[in-house]
Amino acid sequence: MKQSVKFITALSCSIVFIGILTKIFTVPVGDDPAGTFLIHETDNLTANKQDIQNFDSVIQSEPEFKYLPVKHGSLTKELDIDLSKLSCIQEPEESESDQYEVSFYEYSTEDCFQDELSLIPDWHYDLLIENGWSFILTDIDLADEYGYDVSIAGLTLYDEKIIYVADRMSAIERATIHEAGHALSYEYGRLDLSQEFIDIYNLEKYNFNDITSIGDGHEIESSTEYFASVYQNMVLNYTETYNDVPLTVEYIERYLW
Repeated sequence: MKQSVKFITALSCSIVFIGILTKIFTVPVGDDPAGTFLIHETDNLTANKQDIQNFDSVIQSEPEFKYLPVKHGSLTKELDIDLSKLSCIQEPEESESDQYEVSFYEYSTEDCFQDELSLIPDWHYDLLIENGWSFILTDIDLADEYGYDVSIAGLTLYDEKIIYVADRMSAIERATIHEAGHALSYEYGRLDLSQEFIDIYNLEKYNFNDITSIGDGHEIESSTEYFASVYQNMVLNYTETYNDVPLTVEYIERYLW
């Protein structure tokens, strides 16, 4: 009997002792920052997996939009986009058609001609038009038509008040403003033939650097061609022209600017 009591007492003490040890060395997981983080992180991972599954189902149920336009200048390119790799899905803007055509714009001689005319100062252009002048882009051979033995980019007919420009890009860039210079000189009583201008021409012609020259010396072969060439240079690059031939520029400015 005494042995039984001793055994029960020892067992009770052991249970109490184990309970004390457990109390001392065990910290509730809820009070442990590291433990709390791990529990919450696990919950988040579980939730994220669910979100991913939901997102996949959304992608599969949405209509497929294969082409998205990317515009560059006048061209429209098409890219094949895999929407499943995007972070979100946006509804496309409504449009009459989801087809995008690739279009090309060709810069024509007519466009070039209009651009060159637009460079002429407004008051000069308006003066010529008001006085009956016409600018004509033509495909006829001006040299053959008017009896010249060299190729002609442009031609000014004083009596008819017509400015012809050959229908070639290079001719348009060289002749449009140049021929306007001839017409303006004519409207002011042939500024290119006054003795004052001839003297200036003889003094400064070799200092002149014609922007549009093709190296044949045409721009300085006479006071008439020199006047029109300097006028064109003044329109295109006033500062450089003035630095090269200041007396010529001042003479033209006196009447035209």
